[in-house]
Amino acid sequence: MAYRSWNDHALPGDCDILAEVVTVGRVTRDLLSVVLRPSRRWRGFRAGQYVRLAVRVDGVRRTRCFPLAGSQHRADGRIELAIRACGNPWLAGYTAAIRPGTVLELSRARGGFLLPQPRPRHLLLIGAGYGVVPLLSMLRTLADECHTGAVALLHYPGACGEVPYREELARLRDTCADLRISYADPGRHGPFSPAHLLAVAPWYPEAETYLCGDVTLTEAVRRMYRDTALAHRLQRA
Repeated sequence: MAYRSWNDHALPGDCDILAEVVTVGRVTRDLLSVVLRPSRRWRGFRAGQYVRLAVRVDGVRRTRCFPLAGSQHRADGRIELAIRACGNPWLAGYTAAIRPGTVLELSRARGGFLLPQPRPRHLLLIGAGYGVVPLLSMLRTLADECHTGAVALLHYPGACGEVPYREELARLRDTCADLRISYADPGRHGPFSPAHLLAVAPWYPEAETYLCGDVTLTEAVRRMYRDTALAHRLQRA
């Protein structure tokens, strides 16, 4: 692999960085974890951001956006994307083309769904389904920073019915003393309500809140924060 030679050549278009696929693993039935080694043109990212990835399928260049799942402080410079392996009919071909050793085209990191600086004393993360991915990136980043503030994650299963990266979340909970994680069961606990927040983060009115989920959850949380004069504390993906 002539990896070093990539660094002097910009590609046309917004996916102008080459990246080699290092590993491909399965997180859930239809979610893949893809680790890439980007060229030196890559300038890093901040937790919560996403990238565009270009893949050639039957000679046609396809691009899609994917969230970054890893810590922004990862020491080896590699990046991890969470890629859904279902959906549009051509998506099977798209994911099949992502194999270890192949070289793909990558955009620079994008998006303003970012943790504030300095880090807040209280942080609440709310996600549903695959919306947990950028929140996981935030948690991994905070863990690498040895963050000492109180952090809580409230997760809803979403349409997929699964919790992506559940084992990784358990590891983070076990190693971060001030991290609390709660998995809501709409069938048992009902739809989103302030009671869910009180159970996992009784200090939520003082917290900066980050939300990434489906329309139903997003609207319910947005409405509650608006009605309780906390809208200024809420950031949505």
